[in-house]
Amino acid sequence: MKYILIVNPWIYDFAAFDFWMKPLGLLYIAAMLKENGIDVQLIDFLNRNHPSMPPRVRKSIYGKGHYLRIVVETPPPLKKLNINRRFARYGIPKETLQKELPAEAPSLILITSTMTYWYMGTKESIKFLREAYPNTPIIVGGIYPTLCFEHARHSVGADYVIKGHNPHALQEIIQKHTGLQIELKQYKEFKEWPAPAIELLPNPTYAVLTTTLGCPYRCPYCASPILHSRFETKSAKKIVREIEKMTHLGIRDVAFYDDALLYNSNYMKEILKGILSLHANLRFHTPNAIHARFIDKEIATLLKSAGFVSIYLGLETADFNRQKALGGKVFSGEFSTAVKHLKAAGITDISAYILVGLPGQTVDEVKRTIDFCHHQGVKPYLSEFSPIPGTPMWKPTIDIYGLKEPIDPLLHNNTLMPIFSPVFTQEVYKELKELQKQAAKEIKQIK
Repeated sequence: MKYILIVNPWIYDFAAFDFWMKPLGLLYIAAMLKENGIDVQLIDFLNRNHPSMPPRVRKSIYGKGHYLRIVVETPPPLKKLNINRRFARYGIPKETLQKELPAEAPSLILITSTMTYWYMGTKESIKFLREAYPNTPIIVGGIYPTLCFEHARHSVGADYVIKGHNPHALQEIIQKHTGLQIELKQYKEFKEWPAPAIELLPNPTYAVLTTTLGCPYRCPYCASPILHSRFETKSAKKIVREIEKMTHLGIRDVAFYDDALLYNSNYMKEILKGILSLHANLRFHTPNAIHARFIDKEIATLLKSAGFVSIYLGLETADFNRQKALGGKVFSGEFSTAVKHLKAAGITDISAYILVGLPGQTVDEVKRTIDFCHHQGVKPYLSEFSPIPGTPMWKPTIDIYGLKEPIDPLLHNNTLMPIFSPVFTQEVYKELKELQKQAAKEIKQIK
């Protein structure tokens, strides 16, 4: 047995930003392999802290920052749309990576793939790795192959494609190619998962984790129920130990990837109190959004005391009827109460995600939602709706867009919403972006 190489691939898109983006699923798998005595090495094609990166790329705010961007030819499915933006590869240049690859070939390569419309990054990364290690089997897994399994099987050039979290399949492949009799089946339940192998990341400026897997809600636009059929948690003590491990690695910023971070408030209070017991100088962020409904005075105070500085709330819309249609996850009154508690606790960096481009949504609804956030003193953050295969909103949306299956996953890109939407055209979306920016600017000035 030599070693297993795990890879975080390039991104190909019109835009990409390191918004606390690390391959968490891959880091969990790496930890499982290490627990089984397997030597694991990681190459992050997106590493902004690589010594070759220019200062503007290495610069960060709470760990966030810009990737190195290299313009490439726009692929045919996007080129024919005449989009007035340049397509690019994000990450470390090929020439630099060639010098970084281990001289000895690995026994296996595991590569992740996240957004469905980023599959070109995975495909090109596999091609690059295949040239370096022509005899090494490559396994791809992640969100894209889970949602678009058949497309992944025929498009990215991997030897194996794994759908969802399937430790049994991974175990069989590893045993076949290494001869090792390992036990990955014990990791079927999230509570058994080890801490993600953050230590494999080269000079990380931040860490990521999740306290839960899946989501108890069934929002019609979201793929969470497809990716994780059950809502699972680890013990609060395990989570606190994971965070303690991050402090030993010298990490300052930590982002939670939970889809339902505050759903079990007593559980979260136990975690927050555990964080306080560490007496660590950490800053926490919630890029996946948290549920405003569960923010009471005690939670808000604990969030502030524990070091939460960037709070993103899931609002989606301020329209009552649409709030009900989306599952009743939060209503405007609950949102307002949560904001008051957060501000009273001393948290001022509060943003809210607003969905734009939902089927049946009007421009006036989005404007009213931006205005609602403005009056709350919360920065509105427009999130372009992108249809996801398998979700209830997939078929109605592609019908509105005039698309017929099979659809190239490149066309799932949320950047294309103003191109396809008959309501939220490019001119309308530009106007909404200006309203959002103006509201955010005024809120910042008040602070």
